[in-house]
Amino acid sequence: MPIGFAYVLAHYFSLLIWQGQAIGYLASNPFGHGTDYFGTAAWRVNYQLMSINAIWYAQVAALVVGHVGGLTLAHDRAVAMLARSDRRSARSTGCSW
Repeated sequence: MPIGFAYVLAHYFSLLIWQGQAIGYLASNPFGHGTDYFGTAAWRVNYQLMSINAIWYAQVAALVVGHVGGLTLAHDRAVAMLARSDRRSARSTGCSW
């Protein structure tokens, strides 16, 4: 589950950051007829909100945290399913100790 969430976040992070800003002016003028229901029809997407490098670092951090979380949960499940003194719980998640 953590790995799946990390991949979704990494793939759609830039979409959320940049196109998420469009909600303000799209909600105010939903059909493009010039209406201004909420006073936000003049808003525009600010592409300078985050740099490309900052987005890349956030995506990489999400992937690393997701993988570490997935490995931690897999190890906890292995220990819970197998006897605590059994070496199979360590071997089932790739540990060699």
